[in-house]
Amino acid sequence: MEIAVNAAKLLYNVGLLDALDEISGDTKGIWIAFRRFETAAEIITVQEVPVQKARNSPIQRVNFLGLLLDIIKNRKA
Repeated sequence: MEIAVNAAKLLYNVGLLDALDEISGDTKGIWIAFRRFETAAEIITVQEVPVQKARNSPIQRVNFLGLLLDIIKNRKA
């Protein structure tokens, strides 16, 4: 799954973006890439514009849910 920029902004606003960055994949500055199925030849690649800290974050769903669960378990009552 991927956490899109708007969701990442929300996580930034509640102070979770650094935790997300620790477990998310590296997009290597690519926002989206299209390739041909048969040959994997590039059709078009769009680079990310690094104007803000929040970015698209590829992440395994289980890791993201684990992050949320840890935050809930560790919050002060």
